Amino acid sequence: MEDLGGFRVLRMRTLANGGLTGGAFELVEDVRAQGQGPAPHVHRRSDEAFYVLAGRFAFTRGDQELEAMPGSLVFIPKGTRHRYRALEDQSRVLILYVPAGGFDDFLRELDGLLHSGLTSAQAMAELKGKYDSDPA
Repeated sequence: MEDLGGFRVLRMRTLANGGLTGGAFELVEDVRAQGQGPAPHVHRRSDEAFYVLAGRFAFTRGDQELEAMPGSLVFIPKGTRHRYRALEDQSRVLILYVPAGGFDDFLRELDGLLHSGLTSAQAMAELKGKYDSDPA
């Protein structure tokens, strides 16, 4: 497994990036403490799917509120406002991003902004338009 390396805030690792998959998809593992998760956002070019490995997550998908436990799959169609947050410490989720769109590059830059003291919402606003992840 490829470690994204250099992360100071995010606890994520890339399992498959766009280079490995020929741009077909990216697969990332995310580990969160209780209450952690990104600010509401939208992907205009890519669909996203979350497969919960451990713990529990709360998802907002459009107007829907969902709770996901191990074995749950949550699909987010492109263009849909969404967010997720861990409901327990050490909650783990696989994130599938289809097609690939520089998600691992986005995560590296996001981590640097979070380390500088910005909130998730502020960091995402700073990166708006640069990657396929815009605040919503």
